[in-house]
Amino acid sequence: MKTNKKELWHKPRHTFYERLLHPFATIYLRMTQGYRFKHVKLPKGPVLILCNHVCELDPILLGLPLKKPFYFVAMADITSDKKVGPIVQHCFHCIPKSKGLSDLNCVKMMFKVKNEGNKLIVFPEGNRTYDGKKCHIDSSIAKLIKQFACPVAFFNIHGGYGSDPRWGYKTRKGKTYSELRALMMPEEYANLTNDEIMDKVNEYLTVDDYALEGAYKGKNKANYLERFLYRCPDCGEVGHLHSEGDDFYCDKCGYRVKYNEHMRFELINGKSKVETVYDWSRLDKQWLISLKLEDKDQVIFKDEHFHLFEVFNEKPREYIYENRLCK
Repeated sequence: MKTNKKELWHKPRHTFYERLLHPFATIYLRMTQGYRFKHVKLPKGPVLILCNHVCELDPILLGLPLKKPFYFVAMADITSDKKVGPIVQHCFHCIPKSKGLSDLNCVKMMFKVKNEGNKLIVFPEGNRTYDGKKCHIDSSIAKLIKQFACPVAFFNIHGGYGSDPRWGYKTRKGKTYSELRALMMPEEYANLTNDEIMDKVNEYLTVDDYALEGAYKGKNKANYLERFLYRCPDCGEVGHLHSEGDDFYCDKCGYRVKYNEHMRFELINGKSKVETVYDWSRLDKQWLISLKLEDKDQVIFKDEHFHLFEVFNEKPREYIYENRLCK
C-alpha cells in the first residue's frame, strides 16, 4: 500500500537554476549597474534574511552572495503573470504575496519553507522606494521574527537607488554593492518586545544612498521623473512637469533643472533650488496634505491610460477597469 508523502517545497532543480543563473547575472549586473559583492556564509539550517528594497532585480542582487538554495517572498503580480509566472515558479518556486493585504496563505508557505530548513528572503518594505529613503515597514515583521525563532540576517543593498531608481527607465552604472549589516541570533531577541525588535529592523534596513560618493553614469538620467514628481516648486502648477534627457522642466513657467550623476538637481532656470528627489517629493507631499480635497469640485489629477487589475497569489490576473482615472 502506498503512503502519501508530504511534498517538499525544495526541488533539486531550484538549486540547479540558481547556480546556472549565477555567472550570467554576475556579468550582467556588473556591466549595467557596476554591482559588486562578496560571498557571505550564514549559519546552517533556516535563516530569515531581511533586506532593503531598491532595485527591480533585488532578489538577484541579494541572491548572488548567498549559498544555494534560498527562497524569496515575491509580489503576486509576478507569479500571476500568464507568461512569466509559470517560468519563475518552475525554476525558483518563490512565495507569492498579495500586495497591501494580510495574506495568511503566504505566512503558511513561509513557515513550510522555514520548517524544511531552507533560507528565506523577505523585503519587509514590500515596495521599492521612489525617493531613495526607506519605505514604511509593517510591525507584523517583528511578530514573524519571534515566531520563526531562527537566525535573522540583515542585508543592505547600497547604491541601488542611484543605479536603478524606481521612477526611471534605464539603469546607470556606479558604485553598487551589498553587505551583511547584522546577524541576530534567537537568544539575542528572545526577550525583546515587538517594539524593540522593530527598532532593530528599522535601524539595520536604513540605507542612505545620497551619502555615497561616486557617480552613476548613464544617458537620459531624468527621463520619467514625472512618474513621481508632479508639482513645479516655482509656479506651483500641477501636471506641467516633463523630462527630457538629463533635464526636468515645467512647461508653464520655464523652470528647469538638470539631474546629474550624483543624484542631485542643478538649477538651470528659475528661483527654487531643490537638491534631491527626496527633497522635491517632500514639497509635493506637504502641498498635498495642505489641500482640503473634500472642498474641491474640479479635477486635480488625471491619468489617460489607467489599468486596474485584480491579483491574488498565483491565479491569473484579471483586468477589472481600463479607462481614465481622475481625482
